[in-house]
Amino acid sequence: MDRTRRAKRTGLARSRRLAGHTQGALAARLGVDRSTVARWENGEATPGPTLRPVLAATLGITPYELDILLSSGGTGVLAPCRRTRTGEPGPQASTVPAPPWTPGTQRTALVMRRRGAGYTQDSLAQELGVARSTVMRWERGLVAPGLPQRTRLAQALRMSPQELTALLGDSGSDHATALAPQPRTTTAPAEDSTAVGAVLATAKVLRQEMTVLAVSGSAERVAALEETVDQLRRTHVRTRPMQTVFALTPVLAELRARLRDHRDERVLRRLRTATAMASTMFADALLRLGQLDEARGWYRAARVCADATGDPQLRAQVRAQQAILTYYTGDLHATVDLAGQAQAIVGDLASPGGALASAAQARALARMGARDATFTTITDARHRYDRLGDQPGDDIFSFPAKRLYLYLSGSLSYLGCTRYAPGVQDKGLLLYAAEPDTFGIDPMLLRFDQAVGMAQARDHADAAAYTRSLLTEVGGDGARLPLALTRARDVAGAIGQDGRDLPSVRDLRELIAELDRGPADDTAA
Repeated sequence: MDRTRRAKRTGLARSRRLAGHTQGALAARLGVDRSTVARWENGEATPGPTLRPVLAATLGITPYELDILLSSGGTGVLAPCRRTRTGEPGPQASTVPAPPWTPGTQRTALVMRRRGAGYTQDSLAQELGVARSTVMRWERGLVAPGLPQRTRLAQALRMSPQELTALLGDSGSDHATALAPQPRTTTAPAEDSTAVGAVLATAKVLRQEMTVLAVSGSAERVAALEETVDQLRRTHVRTRPMQTVFALTPVLAELRARLRDHRDERVLRRLRTATAMASTMFADALLRLGQLDEARGWYRAARVCADATGDPQLRAQVRAQQAILTYYTGDLHATVDLAGQAQAIVGDLASPGGALASAAQARALARMGARDATFTTITDARHRYDRLGDQPGDDIFSFPAKRLYLYLSGSLSYLGCTRYAPGVQDKGLLLYAAEPDTFGIDPMLLRFDQAVGMAQARDHADAAAYTRSLLTEVGGDGARLPLALTRARDVAGAIGQDGRDLPSVRDLRELIAELDRGPADDTAA
């Protein structure tokens, strides 16, 4: 590639520094590698669409302003506008004109109104003669409907054009001007501009919230929360953990508020179910980020909510997921106990949580050296899996074949079954490779199982070299590094003292110690 054609995004780097972040700190907030942030600022790569809203919020700018910084001419600096007492922009104010509406802002009220009118995105698109992706872009706040489309959209949603304009929240656009009566404007004194801006900003939030409440009843909003949690669970496995944390935080906040306000037992049960699922996903994301104490707290909250529902499938699933945390923190007895609770709750029911619990229990028993109990539990895990049928690969609450092979790999590796473990690991890696978009924690764990097997076969030099290459591959990836270090220590433990004098083993131990200390932070200059 011709490097002379790349334009460095100096404005992006300066905005990052003004927000008080180093490259490493920003990368940790976003769940990406530090080198990824450096490539963005050097003009060598561009953040994906799912990361842009999070990046903009972290920098304290709008998605529109971020687009300017990412463009080839984005060499200026954008910061939240500060005004002087005269009402003029201060020295750090953005010179980019504000868009008539903020791109990338979810139009929740429009989604609620569409559902209240009985339309799916597909059926509304068919009614209006547009593509489904067009409706999706309207609701995500990426584009605004055109004038002819607004007239038909208002009719379909059974509302006036003026009401639709308020619902879209873009009354400053040309299309809105053509549809809505123009209010008489007054000019506030310059010295009061800051206060006026604050009042208008507060009023805008109130208007948006009132619009949502006006077009969506309590039952509809609960259904929308359930739909959001369902969507997140079906993409959880291929989503980076920091993105999951950002996505779930507002959902959990609203669930908390509605749990506090509702008295209808039927609605409460639905809210508890959604809260248990969301809390479990939140805990899993924290586990993958290495925030183990916080993950414990969220798993406890998930169990309380799941138990309150009385749903055996959900109660078992939460306990099985929590057993993963106790396993990676080294509390094997707690892992066996939680898995046993999950198995007892579902009994003979066909249950993804029950199958996961048996597989997790087998792996913990193998690590404890309980050979006969391990094989008995492996048999139970296979039996439970066979009763499930096809399972979606990206749903955190499913138990597909690739996860079964992951747990079988760990069990066989710790038992020292070097004859059978490699075949299971190869099969598992093939299943994960068939879904390349999946966030790569589980395949990494399978490779560490391979390294444990090498160490147990006394191939100490190869085991250490392979483990070192895996750690190097993970690098500064904050999402995968904590689990990678845990598994690397397992390999070092399997090598023991026999290979301590080998150069590759010494190099591995030094790398583990270096990564434990953490990387040196880059300067803000």
